[in-house]
Amino acid sequence: MKLVILAASLLAALIPVASAQAAPTTGMLLTQSQIDALPASGTAFNSIASKAKGSWPAPKISDQENQNDTYALAGALYYAKTGDKAIRTKVRNAIVSAKGTEKGGRVLALARNLQSYVLAADLIDLRSLSASDDASFRSWLSSVRRASMTECSNLIACNESRPNNWGTHSGAARVAADIYLGDRVDLDRAATVFRGWLGERSAYAGFKYGDTSWQANPSAPVGINPAGAKKNGVDVDGVLPDDQRRGGSCCKLVKENYVYEALQGATVTAYLLARQGYTPWKWGNEALRRAYQWEVRVNKFPATGDDNWEPWIINKVYGTTLAAPSPTTAGKGFGFTDWFVR
Repeated sequence: MKLVILAASLLAALIPVASAQAAPTTGMLLTQSQIDALPASGTAFNSIASKAKGSWPAPKISDQENQNDTYALAGALYYAKTGDKAIRTKVRNAIVSAKGTEKGGRVLALARNLQSYVLAADLIDLRSLSASDDASFRSWLSSVRRASMTECSNLIACNESRPNNWGTHSGAARVAADIYLGDRVDLDRAATVFRGWLGERSAYAGFKYGDTSWQANPSAPVGINPAGAKKNGVDVDGVLPDDQRRGGSCCKLVKENYVYEALQGATVTAYLLARQGYTPWKWGNEALRRAYQWEVRVNKFPATGDDNWEPWIINKVYGTTLAAPSPTTAGKGFGFTDWFVR
């Protein structure tokens, strides 16, 4: 018996921290103690409160511009801070009503709209509110990751093939779903894919690239160019080649909005993975830091509009000083960082 116990202990010690937890828990975005420490007043919180209490558009996941999901996230954050039961029910209703509305849409629409619903379900602790609603949500969430969609096949396939904004938003939605479901096997796979996108091709290199003119090394393309990279005399260290190409071939500098959209998905992915014990902020020689800094240092293009929530996370993680206004504007599938990133 002692030998069995010893063997089990040794085996447990060999399991990576990131793979140890198998059961879903609350706290994907924030724990209750972290929320309790946040202010219940001020510009950032007042913006959340306004959205939580205001009128929300009807959920329609197949519409990639639909923002019901981010309103639901605002409502979930507001409930988590205040305990407002009416808002909790409002969030629950949005989550329940959203299921199935992805039908007929593209993967990009699903990828954008799914992230906040998952985080909102966690923040309101949907399971304790309604076990039946949570079970139904989990069943749908598990299957929708591989549900056939128009263009790009399905969410997981898109994450593993598209090295641009389609792939990064798909990755963020996939990671959020995996964590909520407690699917550590697929979460580990998603983390490996993300590591490859950040430039570590030895981890994963299965993406399909378009115009490779912005790639530092077109024969070994990556999601973010490596440190110190230059091309035709231009600093391309931190460039996202498969989104920057949307503004034209290398190396004319263009303020390309698709880059920041891709970084939205990538930043959410990194944030969620980090809370699960992974170290994505270090991967690719701090690829995400370099990507944001290239936009400001070389391209003279700081984040604005629905991208202005991103610098709050990057500044906190890396100690950078990117412009970070408040209140922020919610992005495609995430936001409100000026309140909870401290």
